[in-house]
Amino acid sequence: MHHFHGGCHCGAIAVEYQTGIAPEETTPRACQCSFCRKHDARALSDPAGRLIITVHDETRLERYRFGLRSADFLLCRKCGVYVSAFLDDGDAAFGNVMVNVLDDRARFPDATPIDRSGEDAAGKTARRRAQWTPATLRILAQIDARPRRNRRVCAGFRTHRYKSRHNPPCRWNRGLSKGGAWSVTIFPG
Repeated sequence: MHHFHGGCHCGAIAVEYQTGIAPEETTPRACQCSFCRKHDARALSDPAGRLIITVHDETRLERYRFGLRSADFLLCRKCGVYVSAFLDDGDAAFGNVMVNVLDDRARFPDATPIDRSGEDAAGKTARRRAQWTPATLRILAQIDARPRRNRRVCAGFRTHRYKSRHNPPCRWNRGLSKGGAWSVTIFPG
């Protein structure tokens, strides 16, 4: 398994991409939609791999939707880098990662242009479920570390579903980092 790390320019959004495909054997895709062309996007995915997107500051995450509005295009609000496209599809989540955000981006070949302008929303969702990488979107939130408040927020440190302003629902997990950092993992549904 090959492991790749990277993220946006300012460090607010980090990615970890795991794949069984060597970088030299991949075929990055250059979508020809206007959004991807303007960002010089070179997308990678592996249905047998794993993608973890970690947002260190939720206020810097922009979930941009356009066209058929069938996926979130994740950008950093501070530095403007397009990191990933993310599909939350009920029981599972999938994503791709942009080659340009990976630390080892020079190891990947040039992208192959792909035109998907004829797909409808159902077709896009089906293709993404089949071809994109199973993904997790983690949002790290700073919460007041006082025990009384934490009990109120996270139900006594027990993992539970918590309906918040997050859409879809999220699960708060006890943070082990310094400074009261808590991990929020977005779950579909």
